[in-house]
Amino acid sequence: MQQHGLWVLALIAASPLPHTPALLMVALNEPNFIDILLAMWLGKALKYGGVAWLVAKFPDTQRVRGWMARLRV
Repeated sequence: MQQHGLWVLALIAASPLPHTPALLMVALNEPNFIDILLAMWLGKALKYGGVAWLVAKFPDTQRVRGWMARLRV
């Protein structure tokens, strides 16, 4: 936990897993509050940035339009 705790916390923040148990485990090691805040921010930025990118690019791809055209037939 001391070596990879904040990176794992960032990965959990980027996933749909619940955050409370992970935060409790990290809090047992008494890390710096700023480190926890940055790890959570990094995970959330990756998660929601990826979702926003996918949503922005989804209707413009020709491959998806081809799939939609085939499904309509």
